[in-house]
Amino acid sequence: MSANASLEPIDQLDGFLAAAHVQRNTGALFYPYIAGVYNCLNARSPKEAAKQAERRAVLDAGKQALLSSVMINLAISGTVLTTYDFWNETRYWEIVRCLLEDGIVGRLPEDLRERGIRLGDFPREIAGNMGKSLGRSFDNLYTGSLYVPVEVAEALWLRKRYGVDWKIGPPSEELYDRFIEESGIGIIRTPQPSATEDGEVKIAMPYIGKAAQTGRILFSDDMSSLQRKAFDGNPSFGYAFKLSDAYEKLFGNDGYSRRPAERIYNLIELAKKK
Repeated sequence: MSANASLEPIDQLDGFLAAAHVQRNTGALFYPYIAGVYNCLNARSPKEAAKQAERRAVLDAGKQALLSSVMINLAISGTVLTTYDFWNETRYWEIVRCLLEDGIVGRLPEDLRERGIRLGDFPREIAGNMGKSLGRSFDNLYTGSLYVPVEVAEALWLRKRYGVDWKIGPPSEELYDRFIEESGIGIIRTPQPSATEDGEVKIAMPYIGKAAQTGRILFSDDMSSLQRKAFDGNPSFGYAFKLSDAYEKLFGNDGYSRRPAERIYNLIELAKKK
């Protein structure tokens, strides 16, 4: 989840285009999931955790509206979900409890196991029904160690609640995917985008934009800013152009005679209400 709404990158459309293709061939529904509130698990104090959850919940709602427009404009059937669609479900947290009892934390990298604050100090009221299901059994765990279990539990809950059998995401989610695949859920890999950050080309998350990423193509761009970002060697512009090509081929829009910036701007318009 980006730090603010103006930084939302269009790279995340890759998952939606993949979903549109799959849905045409199978009729399967698509459930994109916004998890910005998860950032509270990385907080260094209970007060910071509460503030992060409150702020991210607002951002998540805004992003939900944006991605819902994308769903409508791409004629994709399904529902855009946010963190509390899961966290308010006791049965979801029961899945998390089972993962913890099965020892998933012991299989995580050490830096994750020691990140955040102890669960016993975490303000559980900001995490929906966490307290009802987890009780005090895991108070000595650090909240950062919950990050993977709650992510894996998403996939398991989506399968139980909506019959979802496949997850779409980039290679950078491999840590979660390893556990998800063990449960029999398939993975559809999208390409990993990159962006220029602090003068270097770095791997980027398709759904997280940063202010330091020079030239990243965003849903907030207009034609003027797109033209400024159309400089040689901009990996984000190149990736956006590939997305525009995929979109046009999938939906049969003849855009080959138009300039690259105009074709990319068509993708930006997918996030606008019509």
